[in-house]
Amino acid sequence: QAIGLTEEGFAHRVDLILEQSSRMVNAQSELVWYTSVLAICTSLRFFESFRANPRLHVVTRTLHRVWLDLAHLLIVSITVLMVFAVTGYMIFGSNIQEFSTFGDAFGSVLLIVMGYLYDEVATDMKLYGGHIGMVWIWLLIIVFALILLNMLLAMVVDEYIGVRAAAGRAPSLVTQVKDIALSRRRRAVELEWRANESSHSWPGPAPVVSNEEKKTSIWDALSAFSDSSVWRRLEDPQIHPAEQMTAASLSQALGAEKWADKTIIDMLIGRASEEAAEQAQKDEVTSLADALRFCTRLDSNM
Repeated sequence: QAIGLTEEGFAHRVDLILEQSSRMVNAQSELVWYTSVLAICTSLRFFESFRANPRLHVVTRTLHRVWLDLAHLLIVSITVLMVFAVTGYMIFGSNIQEFSTFGDAFGSVLLIVMGYLYDEVATDMKLYGGHIGMVWIWLLIIVFALILLNMLLAMVVDEYIGVRAAAGRAPSLVTQVKDIALSRRRRAVELEWRANESSHSWPGPAPVVSNEEKKTSIWDALSAFSDSSVWRRLEDPQIHPAEQMTAASLSQALGAEKWADKTIIDMLIGRASEEAAEQAQKDEVTSLADALRFCTRLDSNM
């Protein structure tokens, strides 16, 4: 009564507090679950980025090509595991706690196969299982450790050899990162050179700004209109529906308004034209996919 509540009112207030506390506990448990799922999904996105490097992509391609065989092997392994779980429950269930139920037996067999539980229960299995128990243990080791595991390795290695041979002498991740950094640096130097001279008819002379503003605009253009980003945007045919492509039309389609943006696109078109000329001379497929895309749509007067 000192706080202006009756006994019933106080009890109702306590019930509300307890109910809200229970909801908070449940919400925390759900938050942990959702966070875990989000972390797993985010981690899986790394496999998509592995395509950028051929050597990293070898691993993901191997898993992609072997997953069907692994699925069938998993079905066989689970079936065999259930057989050993049933027999283990029948042999050891009355004397060993880890085999007292079918569920415990299944989990124990799985842990033994993975090498986690055998040392703890080996003595009891030999004591209570007798000769049948020893045969059960040896069969488990032979079937899983010597047969199924080697089949798994054979499947993966066989596919890996084929994928690795197809990749050829692909550059390593360190080499690729180094080449990208040097390429960006070379383009930045070329942009700075074009900004200091006015012989190019398009997109015209560079605006007069401070050196700091010039460097900032150059690196912003390199990030916004890199080869990969332009290629991804051009995958949509509505971005540039016209058959003929020029630096001016592509700049307008991509929304390039600044001088540095237009210049980097002009350089991109120039590299594509050079790649197309080399392809025509050597009569072989060029290694730059974006050059193939651009050269089929370049202006014939370029």
